[in-house]
Amino acid sequence: MSVETMLPVLISQLEGGRSLNIYGLMHHEAEQYENGELFGSGRKALLQLHREFREGVKGYRGVVLDSRIEGDIAYLHVRYEFTESDGQQYSIPGIHELHWKGNMVMREDFWVEKHYAKKRKQLFPG
Repeated sequence: MSVETMLPVLISQLEGGRSLNIYGLMHHEAEQYENGELFGSGRKALLQLHREFREGVKGYRGVVLDSRIEGDIAYLHVRYEFTESDGQQYSIPGIHELHWKGNMVMREDFWVEKHYAKKRKQLFPG
């Protein structure tokens, strides 16, 4: 399968709050980088990291604001919305660059916080 086929599946899972499915189905050998630093490598590690994050969160989903595909790379402009167990709500923007091989993400880079604005200008101007 191609990135054109798999990206809508990934977006559907993300917007439905089913991010654990994404790691379980599409990140078997992936390396994930946050703001240029290695965040996790491989399905097992990425699932564990995201489960730990989800332990303190009551609700979580991503809203995809924009996306595009260039060859085997997909770019997403996302707003994460989540509610912590104390009821505090958060909204954080992010940019993702996903390198695909067939139906699997092999590398994912994402930028949030102070790195977000620069990447947004580069990848989603306007």
